[in-house]
Amino acid sequence: MLLRAGEIVAGESLALTRRPTSKASKDLASGPARLATALGITTADSGRDALLAPFRLDLPAVPAVNVRSGPRVGVSGAGGTDEYPWRFWLSGDPTVSRYKAAKVRLK
Repeated sequence: MLLRAGEIVAGESLALTRRPTSKASKDLASGPARLATALGITTADSGRDALLAPFRLDLPAVPAVNVRSGPRVGVSGAGGTDEYPWRFWLSGDPTVSRYKAAKVRLK
């Protein structure tokens, strides 16, 4: 599983210490770099399972019902279409970044 964003639901003061430039709670982990910084994850953690020690990523007891899918942000060509729903998010969640289509470069 590739985690690209999240919501800090516990330990917000520690996340704010790690990301002092964050202006709002919804911005604490609203992207891959912000998520990693807020959680204290470094490149040494690459490939580790986020559900096992030393991490503590708690999944909700009840699965989300408002999950949406669509193309990945910044992927062009066929992979950046609705045919490849590689991006998943919770509809209406304030921490979800807006979709930005890939820029097509003309030669």
